[in-house]
Order: sequence, then C-alpha cells, then structure tokens
Amino acid sequence: MQRSDGELMQHWGEKYRELARECLRVASTTITAESRSLLVEMARVWTRLADERAQQQKDQSKKDQSKKDHGGATSSGKASAPAPREIPP
Repeated sequence: MQRSDGELMQHWGEKYRELARECLRVASTTITAESRSLLVEMARVWTRLADERAQQQKDQSKKDQSKKDHGGATSSGKASAPAPREIPP
C-alpha cells in the first residue's frame, strides 16, 4: 500500500521528533559539555525539521480542502477551460 504525500510528511515529522528525543536522551547521559551541546543542537535541528514537515502537511491539507470545496474551479468560480489553440493560416 502506497502512502499519500500527507502521510509521508506526517511519518517523517514523527521520525524527526523521535530522533530529537533520542539526541536529548543521549545528551543527558553524556559526560562532556561539548558532546552535550552538540547533541542538544542536533535535537533542535530535528525539531525544526519536524515543525517544517507539520507546516507542510497543514498547507497541503488546506490546498486539498480548497480543491474539494471548489470542485476544480478557478478563483472566479468557473471551471477552467483549456486555452484555445492557435490555428495556422
């Protein structure tokens, strides 16, 4: 079974948050301040990526809902027709 784009974004967002938690867990057991600092920074990056995925998923949901609400209509409310083709002389 293939996942939709929204499901993939959600999956990766969850994975990024899991990685952030793991970085913080390891940081709490690390002896050196330098290692802790690097792991905390890695956790921040994973969290930022998860937040970006969540925003992308939210934006995609809005687009999908808008398409459903308008039934494929353009912003004028009329269904778009194909552009006329030029007929050679």
